[in-house]
Amino acid sequence: MRRFLPVLALFLAGWPRAEAATLNEDIVVTGQRPVVPGANVWFEGGFSEFPALGPQFAKGLVIWNHPTAANGQGAGVSTAKAISGMAALGWDIIRLQRNPRLAPAWENRLSEVRETLTQEVAQARTLGYQRIILAGQGFGGGLALEAAKTIDNIYAVIAFAPNTGDGLASIDRTWSQLREAHAARLVILFPAGDEQVTQPRGATAHDLLAARQGLSYLLVDETSDVHGNTGAETTAFGRYATCMDYFLAPDAAPHAGEFHCGVDEVPAALARMAAKPHGGEAWFGYSNRGLETYLELPVGGGPVLYGQGYGADGRGKPAVRSYEARPMGAGFTFDLNKDLTVRGLKQENELRLTVDLPDGTRSSVLLHRLSGNS
Repeated sequence: MRRFLPVLALFLAGWPRAEAATLNEDIVVTGQRPVVPGANVWFEGGFSEFPALGPQFAKGLVIWNHPTAANGQGAGVSTAKAISGMAALGWDIIRLQRNPRLAPAWENRLSEVRETLTQEVAQARTLGYQRIILAGQGFGGGLALEAAKTIDNIYAVIAFAPNTGDGLASIDRTWSQLREAHAARLVILFPAGDEQVTQPRGATAHDLLAARQGLSYLLVDETSDVHGNTGAETTAFGRYATCMDYFLAPDAAPHAGEFHCGVDEVPAALARMAAKPHGGEAWFGYSNRGLETYLELPVGGGPVLYGQGYGADGRGKPAVRSYEARPMGAGFTFDLNKDLTVRGLKQENELRLTVDLPDGTRSSVLLHRLSGNS
């Protein structure tokens, strides 16, 4: 296989002048593909708005493997929104691109992609990246998982609706990948109504992953409200994308076994918001846009404490502030500012908030009571 100068080295040193005739010097900025005749695979920068920080400052490196789009032009499919959130939070992102004119069959892709990923991971480690994540969606998710079977000491694998594009054989390959992927953490999405793999996989995946010793995993299966092969791009995945950020954080130490969103990330989320319960009713949850939310209702009246985190896109400003609440029917209301009013309604173990936004849309938040005000 023709070897190409790894994009990681280009992040740090710039393009050598000798390569200027064949490679795009501005690839990290523009995201344009290098003009290399006959290239089967190559690397590109992940997001032009998030230039690489480099191994000294980035949390780690994420290598994204794109899906195979219906028109065959998978190399042009945008990197998943959840990965954009990771970039905003300090991860470096690059894309492994596959020539869309080549046959997409699993056997035609696997060997070359695995070799290329192996070389790039080795180069990243040489440059100083301590945490490397292989990620992908659809066919790309299958490639990420498969490559992790032979590349040791991977920090994590993220696979959204993974498959290998070969029918029932794809399911058997997935089971092998879940058993054998060499990663300390796995994030897997098996959405309901996956158009490319119609057989439910969540129950078997739970059994396989739970049987592995020392593995931490976050599994979103068909019982969630995430639907379709591209479900990771929908708002329904927002809360899981935010939860994933806590699960993968370098300072996190998730316990072995399943990571439960809405429970296991709560201490870290409250710490990030500097939320300190004051003895009232403490609640935590997510908005329909993936924004982690804290609310404390005082006992016997007084101001409420309300806070939010970074959200699924990584652009929020974590903070907790107090607001004067007013009763409203069976619920309550308080003003975030002159334009935004929060309305709340508590029912048994759930608390629902709604906020009418200036653009005419509505944000809704579902919270659950924190036991022991943890």
